[in-house]
Amino acid sequence: HVLDAIRDAEISAQLVPADDFEGLGVVLDDTEIELREGILRGILRASQASEWIYAAGERAAIAGRGFIGVMTRFLPGKTRDQELFVTGWFDQSCVKLDPTHQTKTAADAKYGFSGTWIKWTDYKVRWPDSPESRNLVSAMTEREFSDFGAADDAKPWFKSSGKLRMVYVVDYFYTVETPRDLCTLADGSVEWKDELSDDAEVIDTRSVLEVTVKWAKLDGANPEPLEETDWVTPEIPIVKVVGDLLQPFDDQVRMEGLVRPARDSNQGFNAMASKLVEDVSYAPNDTPYVAAGQMEGFEKQWHLRTTRRLPAIEYNFEDSAGNKVGPPTPPQSATNVQPLSMALAMFDEAVQTTSRSYNPNEGKVDPALRSGRAIDSTVEQNKAGTSNFVANLKASVRRLTEILNNGLYPVYGQRPGRIAKIINGDNKPENVILGQPYMADGKRPQGLTMPHPDDPNQAMPMPIGLDMA
Repeated sequence: HVLDAIRDAEISAQLVPADDFEGLGVVLDDTEIELREGILRGILRASQASEWIYAAGERAAIAGRGFIGVMTRFLPGKTRDQELFVTGWFDQSCVKLDPTHQTKTAADAKYGFSGTWIKWTDYKVRWPDSPESRNLVSAMTEREFSDFGAADDAKPWFKSSGKLRMVYVVDYFYTVETPRDLCTLADGSVEWKDELSDDAEVIDTRSVLEVTVKWAKLDGANPEPLEETDWVTPEIPIVKVVGDLLQPFDDQVRMEGLVRPARDSNQGFNAMASKLVEDVSYAPNDTPYVAAGQMEGFEKQWHLRTTRRLPAIEYNFEDSAGNKVGPPTPPQSATNVQPLSMALAMFDEAVQTTSRSYNPNEGKVDPALRSGRAIDSTVEQNKAGTSNFVANLKASVRRLTEILNNGLYPVYGQRPGRIAKIINGDNKPENVILGQPYMADGKRPQGLTMPHPDDPNQAMPMPIGLDMA
């Protein structure tokens, strides 16, 4: 029920212009917004982002947390152009975030790791050994690889299964904070202190932390990163999706999905169901107890009794010794069907309570509810119990869109004249030229830059805000 609600939510985000740039003297129109949204739609479609978003929501509903990621890659062919794409992890334990973060989406995390296992042969192709910079893993022999992976401190990074060798490689994102002084001048302008002239009249100064994000590719053997560079956005590109956010304990953010709180009630339900099946299946048959000779002469009737319903069965009032006996009696059954059935029903209600998925959600409505309006109201009330999973996923998609939007100019807008394929508002592909005036089919100029108000020849990124649809 919860996963179907997540699948059917059709979560999306919409960009809107920020409203705090009027002082720059720049008039914002919808062209930049349309272009950015078109590129975003193209990124999401090419990455099959809806599947990764659903996978993160699924893990959050089951285990309490999931993750969505943003990465860059070079386009195929002879080019330096890159593209953004959305990725994810089905195993949420592959992602490790700064444990001090406090926000649901991990927007305030200072660092994060995301790892994956790759084959040793693929590793050696991608990061080959070279005389200038010896790669310890690539240079290993089969024996050295096995011996190295047997060490306790290396076991999380190397594993072998027969002839298969695997290496754990991690993307490491971390923030670098640089303090800078921001000065207010006598004319009211604001400038960085290290960019001021000697005759500038400063009336106030405050310290600001300038944040940049770095990326490095690590393994468990080499002391230096396999690769490293500056990341394209000012955010760690790992978005967290939470299920239920609990009260922090020991300065740790704690969360859970639907499985953990329902575990005990499910165990009780399973135990009672197993006990009921066991008692019923192992209960003795209703074969009657008779005295010796009591069925003599009537054996055929008693044999037919096992295969058909007879109106009456005759028996002797005396046994073979001539003693008076009563009618044959069935054995006393020790099956506690009624108390076990009551316990099963009790745990069934406990499962519904702890999982917040009640019978009305499954189409099982109280017979006392006669009107369709009452039934719909009951179903909606029950759905509200799990609405937090969809709400938290919406917040994470908003964060994902913010990261993608901040990466558009650094990734797509640096080379004027680059041709990009977008998905327009009619959900159709369209090619546009970025970063320079261009008229396509009579449409307005397309671009990811706008003129700086102080220098028309200098470009600056279009200021963009973000809001949910």
